[in-house]
Amino acid sequence: MTLETIQQAYDPRQTEQESGTEPIIGGDTSVTLTSAAALQSFGISVAPLGSATVDASGVDPVATFNITGGTESAGGGADIILHQGSGLELSDGVSTIDLSDFRIDTANLVVVANVTVDDTAAGNLPVFDLGPGGALTLTDAAANVVSDTFAAPDITSSEIIGLASPTPIIDFACLHGYCAGADSMQFVNPPDTQPLVGGETSVTLTAAPALQSLNIDVSPLGSGLIDASSADPVAQFPITGGTLGPDAGEAVILHQASGLRLSGSGGSVDLSDLLVDTQNHLVDANVSANDFLVGNVAVFDLGQDGTLSLTSDAARLLDSTFGTSALSAGQSIGFAAPSPAPLPNCTLAWRRP
Repeated sequence: MTLETIQQAYDPRQTEQESGTEPIIGGDTSVTLTSAAALQSFGISVAPLGSATVDASGVDPVATFNITGGTESAGGGADIILHQGSGLELSDGVSTIDLSDFRIDTANLVVVANVTVDDTAAGNLPVFDLGPGGALTLTDAAANVVSDTFAAPDITSSEIIGLASPTPIIDFACLHGYCAGADSMQFVNPPDTQPLVGGETSVTLTAAPALQSLNIDVSPLGSGLIDASSADPVAQFPITGGTLGPDAGEAVILHQASGLRLSGSGGSVDLSDLLVDTQNHLVDANVSANDFLVGNVAVFDLGQDGTLSLTSDAARLLDSTFGTSALSAGQSIGFAAPSPAPLPNCTLAWRRP
């Protein structure tokens, strides 16, 4: 999928005005690995991946991950915090589990990662439940993978793996002040990543006539808009944050506080907070059906040309809600064209106090 980058000055306040959100431009997350001793008793070691570091000088090792972008909601409390290009490797000398590109999601109280087991990609999966005080416990599925891979049945979802402490940066006033200074310093980004501070994603809804034939209407949610002046309606969603990189063509693009509602005689399905993930070729959304929260679900497969097609989970949910069998996995819904605005080249240095 080709990403068109806006190469012009961007006012980050526009994002906040449109969606009540602010883009995250940096910072780091430290995780105190309180379970390190327990893992070592099973012969499992923990090592950093990518730009991550692990400080083992204290009683409990502390892993640090660069924040590469994200979105913070109005009133504080980051909804999505991205850490692209870093992670942790668990190994017993025979088998390995790599957890990379952590995504902290405080709305759903979960941490998602790209998971690889013995060099085989397992997908983008929820790996930690996020509890009070930043407590991280393995999800049931992750606990099963860890215990099976390392033959350690005593590792369960009830054990606290660590305590996460994110420190995101959103202070653009400070940023611009440093940029304007004659003695300003270089902005520190993780290797080969760039935070997104705005832009827009347009989606041409080529499936609108087919949906209308099933008496299913499409309308915008939140700060989303739909232009119905052309043959195919075009939905527009403000980009509220994200990360370009670390590899060429890779991006995680966030659209918090906007989305689409599909409604018909059988009820309605809301797809909100769309997350475009070009690395895994997916679009995730927070999904509600008839006001019942389903969860954060992969709703579209993303083609190289921006084609959006229904995942099997999304197709089943829509068919069930609207009482039809006409919607199937792989059915094309439209074409996505993101135009993300990265943080302008600037001069600023930030370090944890």
